[in-house]
Amino acid sequence: MVMLVVSMTTPWNIIDELHNWASVLQDHIDSLNIGAHDYQELTQRSIKRWYEYVDQGDDLDGDNSLPNRRISRNYEEEQGLPLGEGILERNLGVDIVVVVTKTDYMSTLEKDFYYKEEHFDFVQQYIRKFCLKFGAGLFYTSAKEDKNCDLLYKYLAHRLYGFPFRTSALIVEKDAVLIPSGWDNMKKIGILYENMQSIKPDDYYTDVITKPIVRKPISREQDTLVEDEQSFLARQLALLQQNPAANPTTRQDNSLPQIRTPVGVQKTGDRRLSNSPAMQGGGANSPKKMIDPTKVGATTPGGEGVLASFFNSLLLKKTAQSPLSKSNEQFSHQINSYQMAFHP
Repeated sequence: MVMLVVSMTTPWNIIDELHNWASVLQDHIDSLNIGAHDYQELTQRSIKRWYEYVDQGDDLDGDNSLPNRRISRNYEEEQGLPLGEGILERNLGVDIVVVVTKTDYMSTLEKDFYYKEEHFDFVQQYIRKFCLKFGAGLFYTSAKEDKNCDLLYKYLAHRLYGFPFRTSALIVEKDAVLIPSGWDNMKKIGILYENMQSIKPDDYYTDVITKPIVRKPISREQDTLVEDEQSFLARQLALLQQNPAANPTTRQDNSLPQIRTPVGVQKTGDRRLSNSPAMQGGGANSPKKMIDPTKVGATTPGGEGVLASFFNSLLLKKTAQSPLSKSNEQFSHQINSYQMAFHP
């Protein structure tokens, strides 16, 4: 017995795959060098199996002896007569069963590929015509949903070893079709035509059941990997060491520059007054002594000379109005503190 297996996940390939494997089977049988007499006996045995099929749905008592005798007698009487349209047109002399697996995928075909009932009927009628042509049985199975798997096993045991098989044909559920060899004919297949509104039964198979176009995935931009923080800092340090003239803050010992903390700014008023240069006596840091903006701007980056000029103008206004009082001394001390911040 030969079992041809196809999958419902690719319905557009089913008919081509069945015909291809049938051709392979035909080539294999031809290579066996079977004599003409023996080959004729094999083909007649296939015809007899077709005639001897008994629809178990009509056998209510479970006794197959009488129907079998009746069918066998009809075979003896009707042998040589045409079997019917499309039946055993290619008689290979072997028992064949076609199995369509993964029928649970039909729901995905309906959802993602917009298949309708008429599409599944169109596929089924094509497969059933193929089975008629080779005298094969047909099983739709789904291991995922456990449909017809046990029945297929029993059918194989029935055809190979003669065990009873008491299940009639099942054609109601589109994903659990069961058609034993000998049950089907073109008239029964014609019932499927009634559900085909926009499809004709004789349409070319791949024109109706087309292979979907697989779109190329959108190319994503490559992710940019962030450099490790320590590696980045080490690389920047190497760049600074290569050009020390452009980086005056780099020390001669090639260590990282240190941040200078401004001095002279005290939190408490008493400590600020006692530690300031202005309260320790006059001299160069006396509050009445003006800050030279040219010197400040020449030695300090960022235009701090403008800031010194601003403080000088404030000091001139204060000294012109009144003599240096305690508040003026504190103000002068603040100016000197800012000066110390720029010239530590």
